[in-house]
Amino acid sequence: MKKHSNKTQILYILLAVGVSFFLWFYVMGMQNSEVEVQITDIPVDFRGQSDLLKTKNLAIIEGMEQTVSIRLRGNRNTLVRVDKKAIKVEADLSSISDAGTFSVRYEVFLPVDDVRIVDRYPSLLTVKTDMLIMKAIPINVEITGTLPKGYVLDSTELEFDKVAVQVPSTLAESVSYAVAAIDLTDVTETLSTDIPLIPYTTDKKPLKQPFLQEHNTVKITRNILLEKFVPYSVNLTKAPGITAENVSVEFSPKGANIVGTKEQLAEISKINLGNIDLAATNTLREFNFLVTLPEGIRGGTDFVNSVTATVDLNGVTTKSIEIDTVTFENTPEGYESITLEAPFTVEVRGKTKSVEKLTAADFVATLDLRDRIKATGRVVLTPDVAFADAKSEFEILTVNNVILIVV
Repeated sequence: MKKHSNKTQILYILLAVGVSFFLWFYVMGMQNSEVEVQITDIPVDFRGQSDLLKTKNLAIIEGMEQTVSIRLRGNRNTLVRVDKKAIKVEADLSSISDAGTFSVRYEVFLPVDDVRIVDRYPSLLTVKTDMLIMKAIPINVEITGTLPKGYVLDSTELEFDKVAVQVPSTLAESVSYAVAAIDLTDVTETLSTDIPLIPYTTDKKPLKQPFLQEHNTVKITRNILLEKFVPYSVNLTKAPGITAENVSVEFSPKGANIVGTKEQLAEISKINLGNIDLAATNTLREFNFLVTLPEGIRGGTDFVNSVTATVDLNGVTTKSIEIDTVTFENTPEGYESITLEAPFTVEVRGKTKSVEKLTAADFVATLDLRDRIKATGRVVLTPDVAFADAKSEFEILTVNNVILIVV
């Protein structure tokens, strides 16, 4: 029984060894068997472009973005080691000498041996060339980014404002300007740097392929100034009955944002608009001014050059007082009597509490009749009115006419 069991084990061992050998030979056969793989979209390295540009004045305008597909045959274990990025495809442009459409041969270089190329597509590459011409185009400055608060881009100065660029004759009409892009982020002072120039077409697209340019960069100076807000002010001309403490002035707008250098702005705390005659505030309370900025200073954000100043009188009032006594001077002879037909009024302005206490007794009215009475009847004249004593804190605004009865 034991002898039978040993024979069975030996049989199993021999069977396992046999199966292992079979599998090993099968796998090795699979690895060493030839298979095919296809690799697509391999970029092409076009040799001789610079020679076309410099010596033949030609440029490739179509075909530069072509790719190649190849089918490879070889052992499976060799093909798995083929890296697409290591495959080189080169096309030689040295045979092209004129503008037109050309078929170009290309070579494929594989990174491993023992692999064959059994097919490729396309069989030839097609490129189109065009003659280059020089064209002068303007430079547009494109600004990106934002200056920190309180800083202003006053101006940009270009080393030159046009650049000559070589462009294909068929594209000459569409190439219209070059862009120089500057970034203002975190810029706080004037600076000059060289900025790359990129030609653009009329449909606002950069040229897909760079051609020779007279200059590849342009020096641009960014002149940075400061901006600050300053209030408006006026000079008040004194008037009887009104003092500075009784006057408040409101401005619309209240002030202006102005732009200048740090040193200039440090010396400016307000902008004076001019004078307001307080004597005129009886009939006019709004005064319009044109803003004159100091030399070298310009208006900033939301600046307007006209301002309205509104004057408000606080604690000041007017009062009309009736006067019925007039002293006549230089009364002409030959008339029986000259009398007032009725009292007349004067209007006075001053501090409210003081004005309210005024009466007719505080005024002296005189009327010089020299050469002013020509006949009997009613005569209309304007008397001279003054305060009985020097009351500089009041102002006489108006004096009504009197009517004299001459007999």
